[in-house]
Amino acid sequence: MAVGSGAGKLALTAPLLTFCVLALTLAAMLWWTYFHRDDVRAEHAFLQASPAQRTRMAVMGYGYGHFVMITGIILIAAGLKVGVAHR
Repeated sequence: MAVGSGAGKLALTAPLLTFCVLALTLAAMLWWTYFHRDDVRAEHAFLQASPAQRTRMAVMGYGYGHFVMITGIILIAAGLKVGVAHR
């Protein structure tokens, strides 16, 4: 959405299209980084941990870790919107 709203009514030029393709590639890479095989590794780590360790792991990885990740996604989206608008 950030790419589309940033491009808005701009004329389609080669630099703008290149920037948009790179921005969408970045979004795809973020998705792949987050979802690629992490569930299996997390499951194995949880199974090997004690109940107290599991609680800490869950809070750190799926609680605080998600706040940092969401903040990063918002900042990337804002940067992409501004970047596309200035192309």
